[in-house]
Amino acid sequence: MKKIVKMIIVSGGSGGHVIPGIEIAKYMRFKNKWRILWIGARNKIEEDLVPIHGINIKLINVSSIRRNNFIKFFFSIIELVKTIKKIRIIISKYRPNIVLGMGGYVSFHGCIAALLCRIPIVLHEQNSVAGLSNRLLSKFAKTILQAFPNTLSNANIVGNPIRKNIMSIESFEKRVKKRNGPIRILVTGGSQGSMIINKVIPEMISIIDNDVVVWHQTGKKYKKITKKIYNDFNTIKYVYKLNGFIKDIFLAYKWADVIICRSGALTVSEIIYVGLPAIFIPFQHKDQHQHRNAVYLNKKGLANILKESELSAKSLKRKLYKLLSRKKLIKISKRIKKLPNIDSFKKIEKFLLQSIKRN
Repeated sequence: MKKIVKMIIVSGGSGGHVIPGIEIAKYMRFKNKWRILWIGARNKIEEDLVPIHGINIKLINVSSIRRNNFIKFFFSIIELVKTIKKIRIIISKYRPNIVLGMGGYVSFHGCIAALLCRIPIVLHEQNSVAGLSNRLLSKFAKTILQAFPNTLSNANIVGNPIRKNIMSIESFEKRVKKRNGPIRILVTGGSQGSMIINKVIPEMISIIDNDVVVWHQTGKKYKKITKKIYNDFNTIKYVYKLNGFIKDIFLAYKWADVIICRSGALTVSEIIYVGLPAIFIPFQHKDQHQHRNAVYLNKKGLANILKESELSAKSLKRKLYKLLSRKKLIKISKRIKKLPNIDSFKKIEKFLLQSIKRN
């Protein structure tokens, strides 16, 4: 009888960490019949997203290390130790063959607990600049995977896992060439939403001369206020859909002619796969990882970047004007699709299996 392999995934905080982890879990569960347990942070996006896919999840209260005050730092270290102990108990009971860290604060806690339990860890870094958790853990992990080149030393390039329904979308040219009517703009500020983007889009539409229609992901907590802003600018009539969160993003990708969005690693990888022309508004992280994700396409002339500090209705209008011809968008899309696409699932599977065999 074939031995059942068990894997724990530790990840959370944002869709960019969680969604690739879910796709890996689904693939390994279907292809290799692995049993999967997820350890995530309470009150974060994984609490809603992970169970939808039939993946068991254990939720932990997780807080970041506070370094701006000695007393807060001291107590946050105590909380860190307590959290690692709790995760060690979960790992000891579940007895996994391997632990996969996909990033986020909870990933650091979970992988340290796994190392203390002598369980091999594999790291996957989605961004072109590694997050703090993966930077620290990379000193201890024997297997490190990365989506973009030159992110972590001694890491294997595997790309980012793309959702199967996105992989099934037909080419941009086939989707768009017979379309007439308004240019379709997909807007998303990431899984949590972005109020600065939400404020600018309704105003930008009010000053643009071309005929456009918008599908806007606002972030759940910003949906009501964003709808009010559209009404204030009398541009609600140009809204096709207004969602707090788009669960079936592949439908939005199929619908869109162009996207205005943040440049999280998963978004950039998906845009490359579906060949969707983009205007990126990178979130202003200290490490500028979203900016560097966007630069990958921008340097090849395949996407526009608009810094958040320079974002206004007028500056966005100027960027968008260059993309309001479907013939031009098809040309851009064809060039995007010439970029190499890695079969991430098979590569990740290979390294997971190798890590188990080595142990």
